[in-house]
Amino acid sequence: MCFRVGIHVGDVTKDGDVFVDGVNIAARLQEIAEPGGILVSRPVRDYARDHFRFEEVGERRLKNIPRPIRTFSAAGEQMLRLRPRRALGWRNRAIPLAAAVMAIVAVGLIALFLSRQFSSAPDHQGRPTIAVLPFANRSGDPSQE
Repeated sequence: MCFRVGIHVGDVTKDGDVFVDGVNIAARLQEIAEPGGILVSRPVRDYARDHFRFEEVGERRLKNIPRPIRTFSAAGEQMLRLRPRRALGWRNRAIPLAAAVMAIVAVGLIALFLSRQFSSAPDHQGRPTIAVLPFANRSGDPSQE
């Protein structure tokens, strides 16, 4: 599974009023990040520049944000370890998939063979048959006879 991450630092509340720009900017950054990538705003880059390497992506206009936001992509050896490996291509999946299909077909053929070999139904050459079995009243109520 590949995730996109957007990170922004900003005020969320002030004097009890909720300001959603901080959360909104992080959500918009996440939307435009590359799969498996981490996109951050300038304040995040300023806080973490001594710990991580960032590459500037440029100013981006984000939906419902009045001003452009300068964006940076997390890069370097530390970020590469955080990114998931690429998913297997269709060629690498073909062999296990073919083996699974062959196993299912083999089990089905064996079940079909065994069901015909051990079939206990007699052959009546197309004549109708009927079985009559007696019923025993186990209720103890004579009106049920």
